[in-house]
Amino acid sequence: MTPPRMILKPCESPGTASAEDGVVLLDGPDGVAVAMTAEAAMRTAQSLLEAAARARGQAPVGSGSADGKLAP
Repeated sequence: MTPPRMILKPCESPGTASAEDGVVLLDGPDGVAVAMTAEAAMRTAQSLLEAAARARGQAPVGSGSADGKLAP
């Protein structure tokens, strides 16, 4: 089986979310910043959790947590 092609090296640093004046702000690595409504942030969070679970199932052995929990 051919390994998946990676276009970008995945970042290992998590982003940090905060809320100001009813807006959710996400500060990510390398200066990435996103402002979202609360609803958009909730939907994004759910989508990220689902994608992370799928990615964990695709990861090579030894590259993630075997218990299915997110690392701190």
